[in-house]
Amino acid sequence: MISTMVLVRSALSTFIWGSVCLACGATSGHDDTASSSGGTSSAAGALSGASGSGSNAGGKSNNGGGTQSAGASNGGASSGGTSSGGTSSSGASSGGASSGAAGNGATIYTGPGTVTDVWTGVCVATFTADYQVTDAFQKPLFTALTGEKYLIERLNEVVATMAYLTPNGPISFDVSASAPLTLPFTSNCGPNPPNSYFAVFADVSIFAEPGLTTKLCDLKNGDKVLRDSAKNAGYALKTSGATSSVYQVFLNAFSAQCDNADNGYISVTTINVLGSRSILVPFAVIGADG
Repeated sequence: MISTMVLVRSALSTFIWGSVCLACGATSGHDDTASSSGGTSSAAGALSGASGSGSNAGGKSNNGGGTQSAGASNGGASSGGTSSGGTSSSGASSGGASSGAAGNGATIYTGPGTVTDVWTGVCVATFTADYQVTDAFQKPLFTALTGEKYLIERLNEVVATMAYLTPNGPISFDVSASAPLTLPFTSNCGPNPPNSYFAVFADVSIFAEPGLTTKLCDLKNGDKVLRDSAKNAGYALKTSGATSSVYQVFLNAFSAQCDNADNGYISVTTINVLGSRSILVPFAVIGADG
């Protein structure tokens, strides 16, 4: 059984993202902070883990094959690992969205992964040149095209971590500068934005117990709250299945909308995207605009 935890309680621009590669049967972890110079890009088929307020232990994500036991203790250090990447379907960036039945009922998503109208007041990049996104082995995943807009999770002078949006949740990828402050996009926020949001990337019902019987609240795609750095923001895998899994969510400032509960439980289904059959958890910490 897959077992992993993601917690975020660190500095202002720490981020989380997550998916599980079902083809490789592995999980991976990601822990990064504003002081980092960035890491390898995160693509489909990875599950991210971020630490609490304790120290980081590498936490670099990779887009290749491999396995790792991910997770973090509350306030402890998270461990890095590898994840499973894949190639994109043709026209993933510029094509329209399509969905259908895949193996075991997984939705197929062919893009684009660009921002939608619900994402206002957050950090967004507009590409000024085509940019080929690759995995850790330099295998192409998709091309971010000139004029396309992607949500920024983290930004500093040499690398930006962005989100490829799917109907189930975000997939993180890195865009590196050719020289300090020379990046192939413009943005509405500067490096190391001072604030961050805990955000929802798909309509989801939050329940009080793993059995998903007592509903606490409903959250919608695009909902976001200013992240409370004193509280956990993230998720942990509770039970896994062939087509869906149950995750515990650490609600952070969403607690006020969910019967003042600090934690809740959600059901997450599989999706085929960027060449991998994955589970994407629809929560992430993202940057706020200027």
